[in-house]
Amino acid sequence: MKLNKLTVAIGAASVLMLGISQAQAFDRTHWSWDLYANTDIDLDMDVNVHFDDPSGMTVVEIDQDFDGSITSESIVKNINNTAKPDTDIEFDWQAKLPIFGKVKGDANLNIDNSGWGLGELGAIESTATAVGNNASLTSDVMTNLDALQDWDGSGEITATSYVANIKNMTVDSAATAVGNNMSLDLSPATDTDSLLLANIVQIGDGDVSAYSTVKDVVIGVGAPNKFEGPHIGSVATAVGNNVSVSVGSL
Repeated sequence: MKLNKLTVAIGAASVLMLGISQAQAFDRTHWSWDLYANTDIDLDMDVNVHFDDPSGMTVVEIDQDFDGSITSESIVKNINNTAKPDTDIEFDWQAKLPIFGKVKGDANLNIDNSGWGLGELGAIESTATAVGNNASLTSDVMTNLDALQDWDGSGEITATSYVANIKNMTVDSAATAVGNNMSLDLSPATDTDSLLLANIVQIGDGDVSAYSTVKDVVIGVGAPNKFEGPHIGSVATAVGNNVSVSVGSL
């Protein structure tokens, strides 16, 4: 029987390569390659968690699309809280009267200016909040969620809290600016409801800014006994995208 010359050549080459690989197996290995992959994947998922009798189901689709600018400002200034004094002031006086001549004495002057202020240390709260897209979901049953939040800011989201020229008042200033915000809270009523499936997409394009300014605060009175402070609090928070998910347990 005649063998094809090509077949014989391939067989001989295979034997030669096998011999080399057996002699040098894993003695030295070097890999180098470039890879580009464009893959489409279709996924069918069957979730079987043995829920015989779920008490209910929440199915939600949320689409939020905002294009524009949001500005929030809180301005507090020129507040003068005059505390009530201890009132009694003693002083000496003298006067020359035509009939009695010089007369000397003393007097008590009682001043009550509590109507001008709180009569004690006061409090100021200044809050500015600006949000582009916001969604909040609370559920106690099995939840399926598909959410899209898209903020395309042709301008910006800005929150400003400004407090100035304050006397005898504590100050709590807060400015919060958020592009996209979502809060999800699942507190299952039964063990068969402890399932959350969520697809959340947040897209933000623009400027997000928060400013909290506190200045020229003068405190000249004591704080009440139960005062826990602080005298001045200033917080500025700027967030592009924010998601908060809470899944409770029984």
